Amino acid sequence: MAAEVLAHIQCWFEAEIFVPLKETEGPLTGIESMFRSTEQYFQSGQRICLMGLMALDGETPFGTQIQAYFSDWQAALALAIHSSGKLKEESTDLAEEIVSGIQGALVLAHAQSDAGIFLRRMQSFRRRLAFPCGELQ
Repeated sequence: MAAEVLAHIQCWFEAEIFVPLKETEGPLTGIESMFRSTEQYFQSGQRICLMGLMALDGETPFGTQIQAYFSDWQAALALAIHSSGKLKEESTDLAEEIVSGIQGALVLAHAQSDAGIFLRRMQSFRRRLAFPCGELQ
């Protein structure tokens, strides 16, 4: 059953996060789509990441699938950031910072029962990429 759940998550992220980052006309549009979809998926910080939770178990039989989830997300985001005009090394670093920051914000928001932590991090990432920041949802 866990394999089916992880496959469903992977399919959702492929369609809603990875493809828009890779194929949306205009990299900034793809990146903003990623932020909105991520906020929606994680219910504005009220939902924990199952892939992230399972990644903590070093003995999981789904290690390759979990590793691919994170590396695919980072790679697609780095490509979009690079396409927006940032240097390749900076793009890779920012993508790692954002994906790890999203995961950390989800854990902290859950641990402290404060979804605002997640939303503030998302706004902070937008600022780092020079996005205009709207109101927190």
